[in-house]
Amino acid sequence: MKYRYCPKCKTEYESWVDKCAECNLPLINYKPKDKKAIKKYGSLWSRFASTVIDSAILGVIMITLRILLYRPLYRFIIPPPNLGYFDPAIRRNQMMFFILIWIVFYIFLTISYTTFFIGKYGSSPGQKITRLKTLMENEKMLGYGKALTRSLVCFILYKLPIASGLFYLISAINIVDEKNEKRQTIHDRICKTIVIYGSK
Repeated sequence: MKYRYCPKCKTEYESWVDKCAECNLPLINYKPKDKKAIKKYGSLWSRFASTVIDSAILGVIMITLRILLYRPLYRFIIPPPNLGYFDPAIRRNQMMFFILIWIVFYIFLTISYTTFFIGKYGSSPGQKITRLKTLMENEKMLGYGKALTRSLVCFILYKLPIASGLFYLISAINIVDEKNEKRQTIHDRICKTIVIYGSK
């Protein structure tokens, strides 16, 4: 049997009733959410801000490592031509290999960053600043294993240039959707995680 609810007092009525007997308000077809419970879960803007902060931190790390390692790594992988001999095909392959190493290093750094901080502390530095915490649905810590799984899912969905923009849009819609009580994004639902305020 379907029920209807008062939007104010949340009293449950049978489907044929139109108004709340106490509040005299029209009934709605879904159960109202507890505002305190809604505030518990991270909002779209707080999660967006934490992502921007983490991206900035990773950017600084990558720039610093590039300054320190770029020239030695470049000289190691792409040595200068010997005796004036220069083969464009070999040099092109060397450059491709050099670029591939940096891509692999970026993937490793990005995944390790979120895995370490969320696995150990439950929050990345960006989440710490915005007072957010990533937990399992039962509000327990993820640990390194589940944090790694979540990091891999996030990277595949949002970093690979396949449909990352679409996944970002869907996740944003999920967070602001009133029917999504826990404000879970695509990767939250896949990994059974939640993002909440506080440091429980």
